[in-house]
Amino acid sequence: MMMSLIGGLTSYDDPTETGADSYGNLSILNLLMGSPSPEDDDNLPTEFATISDPETGEVYEGPFWDGLRHGAGATCTQLDGSKFFGSYKYDSPHEGTMITAAYTYSGQFLNNAFHGQGHLAHADGTAYTGEFSRHEYHGVGKLITDEGHYTGDFHKNVRHGLGVMRYANGDCYSGQWV
Repeated sequence: MMMSLIGGLTSYDDPTETGADSYGNLSILNLLMGSPSPEDDDNLPTEFATISDPETGEVYEGPFWDGLRHGAGATCTQLDGSKFFGSYKYDSPHEGTMITAAYTYSGQFLNNAFHGQGHLAHADGTAYTGEFSRHEYHGVGKLITDEGHYTGDFHKNVRHGLGVMRYANGDCYSGQWV
């Protein structure tokens, strides 16, 4: 079966191969036949394909479900050399590793943002392991910088709440951060 992805829509060279109507409209067919939910990833009928976007230079190789990038085992490479390895959900990275010139992030994503548990290592040596919310350190985590090591609570990228800071010079502060 030959499939191409154009602007997020799936088209087939021969609609009879898919069981879809003559317009290749899988969404209507899936709705009528009771398509499985994307929430039930283990039972999804997926197809693997490689697509490239000539405008952005992005190359994606991995699973698709209902015309969306969806499932585990995906690789996505950007024109600048950045790469993502992992799983997609509803056409966005869900969990995996993002490698760029500035940082490497391994963990969970939501709407293309670091979100949930993860580890972020910057090129300058700064590293954070813990909870993220929309690209920000948020929740409990550990931050390592040239200043020292902090373990504790974060709120919107700032040390906030209970925590322990062990400074590079040997000093230590344990307590409330505001």
